[in-house]
Order: sequence, then structure tokens, then C-alpha cells
Amino acid sequence: MRQQIHGTVVLLKWTILILAIFFLCLASEAGSADDRIFFSAEINGKPVRLAFDTGSSLPALFLPSVQRLGLKYDPAPTNASLAPGRVPFRQTEEFTLRWESTDIRTRFCIFDAPTSLHADFDGVIGWSCAATNIIEIDAEGHSVDFPDELPEQVATWIKFPLRTNSSILEFEVSERDHTNKIVQVDTGFSGGVALRPDNWRQWKSSHTNQPSTLYAFFMPASGVSVVEEAWAKKLVLGPLVLTDVPVSKATPTQQEQDIGTEQFDATLGFAALKRMDLIVDGAHGMAYLKPKTTRPPAYQHNRLGAVFVPADLQSVTLLAHVLDGTPAYEAGIRNGDELIRINNRDISHWRTDPDIHPNLTFRENPAGTKFILTLKRGGEMIETTVILQDILAPEKTKQ
Repeated sequence: MRQQIHGTVVLLKWTILILAIFFLCLASEAGSADDRIFFSAEINGKPVRLAFDTGSSLPALFLPSVQRLGLKYDPAPTNASLAPGRVPFRQTEEFTLRWESTDIRTRFCIFDAPTSLHADFDGVIGWSCAATNIIEIDAEGHSVDFPDELPEQVATWIKFPLRTNSSILEFEVSERDHTNKIVQVDTGFSGGVALRPDNWRQWKSSHTNQPSTLYAFFMPASGVSVVEEAWAKKLVLGPLVLTDVPVSKATPTQQEQDIGTEQFDATLGFAALKRMDLIVDGAHGMAYLKPKTTRPPAYQHNRLGAVFVPADLQSVTLLAHVLDGTPAYEAGIRNGDELIRINNRDISHWRTDPDIHPNLTFRENPAGTKFILTLKRGGEMIETTVILQDILAPEKTKQ
């Protein structure tokens, strides 16, 4: 793995950075902000915290971290014409990365996130840094291991061929119609299984009694998106059968990432990876999976059933998106309501104050927690009390 990081020095000069499904989520993201795998390292002798992101193609640092480390970097291009899901390419000067007692001379790409996204880490180690290794991903334990040999027990696991020419972690799945589809593995996405739209519609139509909630996230190409999320007791992807996983519709950027919409089948996020054992043999181009049948861990989700997001990246106003039948809807919140206060706290400075995470409140607090929300609808101020509920959980159904 260390050799592969060193090898990206040349690759970086010719590649436009793909960060389309590096989910820099807003406070209302699916799952938990802790649902990532982190490495501790040093850059030029200064400590950094890097996330292992199999959905990102190359190693990258956030611009504030680059500035904190005192690294020189390329200016942003002013005339770049980019396809959807891609951001302008920039990179740091060459530096010394110290990782696991090994010094590596390398460069990282730069991601200039909006100031409203407050990351608690410095950057990512992308899939290209690890693609030729044997890797054991333990999502439930928030760790990865790099065994020297393939463990014997994988002989009984389900195996899938990797897309070895892909810039992110992907494998091929044979569907019932004898076509091969692509499944992405994205440790940077804390949700469950994101299905291509036709499969999501089919799943929804056959599970009308399953409650849903919403989450919101930011992508470089498309800005802020709001996605519906439900709970699947059983989900089939070719020969892979997963139980008790969150499920949602894939975004257009996810579908187009590296392969195009026709081949795309699904993206497996961190919550889905917790429901399986996964070992990737990059050297021989195979992925080995063993689904878990144990009771799933609690899933941190939006227990309000509504999210408050700006209309665009420049707007300060937070507008409601609400699902029928959720705690938010029952409390009288409707689409388009402007969020003014949570309890007695003014949230108008959410862009500049890292302590204000209006949507995070409805995910991290347990069921039964009460909030008084002050909203603006037209010219009228409305005050309502909401009580959070567990919406996504095993065997949860609409009453």
C-alpha cells in the first residue's frame, strides 16, 4: 500500500480528481459522522487525520488543512470544462508523508469544500493508494487490515471479479437477466445500499408499509441533494443477499461515477459494509463477501423525517423538506417552511458557526427527545413541538 501512495506522484499530474461520491455530508447525512475508517499520519512532521475512502479515486487534502500544514499548492484553473461529478484538479507541492514508520515522498490533490462543511479530519486516502493489495475491511470495527496472504476461510465466501481498471472500488455482479452490473463499495458514504432508480422504484412499490426518512448531503458537482431512505429486511443484488440494511435511491452522480448509468447497480455504503465481511484481493482482481445474519447495530438516522437545507450554496435560509407520516409532518411542519430557531437557539449563523448543526440534532439525539422549532411560513411565525422517533430499525413498519 505504501508503494502505491508513492506511485501516485506521477498519476496526479494527468488525472482530474473524481470526488463525486466522496460524501462530504451536511449535518443531516445518513448514518453517523463517525462511520469512517481513519489513519493517523504525519505530513512534514505535523500530525494529520486521513479517512480511507474507497469511493474516492486519489488521495486528497482539504484546503484548510493544506494551509495549516504550510504546503504550497497550484492555483485553481479558471478555464476548466468538467463533466458532471468532477471538480477542478489541483495538487500540493511534494511533501513527506510519514505513515506506519515509513516516509513517503508524494503529492495530494486538494478539495476546497464550502465553509459550511466542517470536517473533523484533514483529507482522504483514495482507492488508488490501496488497489493492488489484499485488504480486509471491517466496517463494524472501523478498521482495515493488510494481510500478506489471502485467508483460507474466503474459499467458502461469495466471490466477485473486481473492475481492475476502475479508479474506485467496484466489482461485477451477474443479475438474473444474465447481464453484468457494477456494484461500488464506498467507505466514504455512511449510508446503506443506494440502488439505481428503477430498482429503488420497484423496491418502494413492493414495500409500501416501510417508513422512510430523509437525509441531505453535498456533492461537488450537484450541490445539496435530499434523498429518501428506508429500511430493507432483505435486499438481493445478484447472488449477494443482505439483511437489515438501510436502502435509498442512488444519486445521478453515483450512477455516472466511472461507469455510466446502464452498468450501475448499487453503491454499498458504510452501514451496508457492517452487514458483511469483506476481503479484497487487488493483486488477483477478486472481492470476497460473506453476509452477516446477526442483529444489526443501531443505525444513526434522521429521526425527525425532515431536513432543513439551503436552496443553493449561497443561501443562508434553511428550508424544510418533509415526508408524510413522519414526526415532522405530524408536528405540522411542511415543505418550504423556513427554520428560525431550535429551542431558544438562533440558527441563522449555521454557515459560520461550527457548533450549529441544525439537522445533526435530529440524528444524534435518541427517540423521545423533544424540540421546540420556530418556523416561518410566508409572513407568519409558527412554533411547534416535535418528538423524535426511531424510523429506520429492524421490523419497523407503518402503523
